[in-house]
Amino acid sequence: MQFSQCGESTRLTLPSLDPLTLRELLSVPFPSELSAAPCDDRVAWVFNEAGCRNLWVCDVSGEPRALTTYRDDEGHGLQQPRWLPGGDGIVYTRGTLPGEEEPSFPATTPAGAIAPQIWLVPLDGGVPRLLGEGQSATVSPRGDRLAYLLNGQIWTVSLTDSVMPEPLVRDRGTCGSLAWSPDGSQLAFVSDRGDQTFIAVVDLASRSIRWISPGIDRDAFPTWSPDGGQIAFVRLADPVAPSYTARRCGNPWSLWIGDATSGVARCIWTASPGAGSVFAGLPSGPQLAWTQDGQIIFPWEGSGWRHLYAIPVAVCDAKCLSGDGEVRELTPGDFEVFEMSQDPSGHAIVCSANKEDLDRRHLWRIDLTTKKMSAVTSGLGIEVSPSVTGSGRVAALHADARTPLHPVWIAQDGRMWPTAPGSLGGCPSAQLVNPELVVFPSPDGLDIHAQLFLPPEDDARERHPAIVHFHGGPVRQMLPAWHPTEAYHLQYGMNQYLVSQGYVVLSVNYRGGNGYGLNFREPPELGAGGASEYQDILATARYLRGRTDVDAARIGVYGFSYGGLMTALALARSSDLFAAGVDCAGISDWSPAFAAAGTPPDALERAFDSSPIASVDQWRSPILFIHADDDRTVPFSQTIGIVKALRRQSGVHVEHIVIPDEQHDFLRHRSWERVFAATTDFFNRMFK
Repeated sequence: MQFSQCGESTRLTLPSLDPLTLRELLSVPFPSELSAAPCDDRVAWVFNEAGCRNLWVCDVSGEPRALTTYRDDEGHGLQQPRWLPGGDGIVYTRGTLPGEEEPSFPATTPAGAIAPQIWLVPLDGGVPRLLGEGQSATVSPRGDRLAYLLNGQIWTVSLTDSVMPEPLVRDRGTCGSLAWSPDGSQLAFVSDRGDQTFIAVVDLASRSIRWISPGIDRDAFPTWSPDGGQIAFVRLADPVAPSYTARRCGNPWSLWIGDATSGVARCIWTASPGAGSVFAGLPSGPQLAWTQDGQIIFPWEGSGWRHLYAIPVAVCDAKCLSGDGEVRELTPGDFEVFEMSQDPSGHAIVCSANKEDLDRRHLWRIDLTTKKMSAVTSGLGIEVSPSVTGSGRVAALHADARTPLHPVWIAQDGRMWPTAPGSLGGCPSAQLVNPELVVFPSPDGLDIHAQLFLPPEDDARERHPAIVHFHGGPVRQMLPAWHPTEAYHLQYGMNQYLVSQGYVVLSVNYRGGNGYGLNFREPPELGAGGASEYQDILATARYLRGRTDVDAARIGVYGFSYGGLMTALALARSSDLFAAGVDCAGISDWSPAFAAAGTPPDALERAFDSSPIASVDQWRSPILFIHADDDRTVPFSQTIGIVKALRRQSGVHVEHIVIPDEQHDFLRHRSWERVFAATTDFFNRMFK
């Protein structure tokens, strides 16, 4: 295979190979929830192979093996693997995905639905044992007991005998964020009361509850001190606001420490007004870390970029500070940190960040003594989900443009080797292209980053139809590699398939997404506040129409969720620029959600005017709507409303596909296959 390099551009000449199929691209296994063992060099993760989700494990020198043997594409999630302290077993949850209030029926039969269940599987290959219904399980450091959530309440079950599960807490609120004390004698949790949330501690011996300085605000992320005497937590002073509007500043959030015995808490640091006053947490993983040497590590966006900071608890205690603690920035620069993992020694943090390359993510090590940040990995791929074993060895998930995401071990010199090399064999890597990173200006001057997928070189002189892909969220970021989020992993595979079919594909990171700082994520008039992201739609069309290899009359657009909104907005306002689109589970009208929130009349009017349905009379281009009728994120009524509005117009070609009993992010692999096949067919009929 030969490449013609122009920066990171990639037109490639493919050898004589069988044509790519959509099924083989969508069937590439997807790993998630990498978790390192607490006492030795082992890791566990969940593999989704064409809808069959199983738990896998591997040590640093051995062969990977599956601990579970589920075989059907039933839509049952498998998640939340938690190691036993001795490393001899793993607890996991299977069934309805976490956070859902009722079971799903993606297999279109009641017999196919199961409530979330907690299982324990031994590492020696024994049969998994059902512990009870529930989710969000956490294992006591003693290894003798499990705490978990069932219907918003805390339950517990013994791991050493056959005693039935029993309720631990009957709380008036909805419980969450379970955290054991280091000695396993106490359990901290968050009680959500609606307008406010409290931090509480339950003593297992006495079953008594102590509240940690309850107030009128929202307390979150309880984190124990190493000696088990104190709890750090975040206090959010602003109420929950309507989503999908820019919120650059507010009442500053603060960092608190509470005494686990007395319940008395004190503020040790408060965010400054302005940038960073609204809490912007890490997209995944723990938000706080209390190190062995007495520092609390936390994220803050005070510089306009989400960074990690450290505050020494001893200094706070010595000065008796009240919200003015001295913090030190650990990750300076114009980039963002996405997740962190603490080294068991307590002297270092390993984080995933896009330092020195805003469009990729690599691992970085922060020495908490010297405060020096050094690269662990680099290159043209991505590394995410860092996890450090009990002996200090680093594992992560790695991918590049052609190599799917897979678990790897990482040496101190940055060298990587896969834990499960056999999982890569099914990917048609030789037939994939390396997307080119491009940046172009929006009409209002904002730089827009995108990945450009170009057809093979032997077609380079033709004018190709083009497809624009908008991700969901919008607080997401597409990458020039197989993506670490399952829905976008599949959409990346779809983009590769479309380019193999002769389309130029442009996957756009529009405003409102993460990776490019506060000003990009929270721009003026975002979403329901004015649809300023439409500027990026115009910029995308202008960029593609300026390319000599694109047929300006055949530019299509597709997206899921917020990407569906972007698709509908493009066609409703600019059918002269976009010739066809596929809107999957998109928002068409902001106003119902804002009306329910008691929004002032002028803001409610602005929400409607920012919606695609407000410009439906200008819509001329063909459209395919796809929506699952059990969508619990974007109501199915959104698609009903826009389809009926378009039916009242003459001359607009409208198609729709309804997937009964599925959810927003489809639970069954065959649903993804159906949707992407229909999308390809639609564009082929419109453009070919």
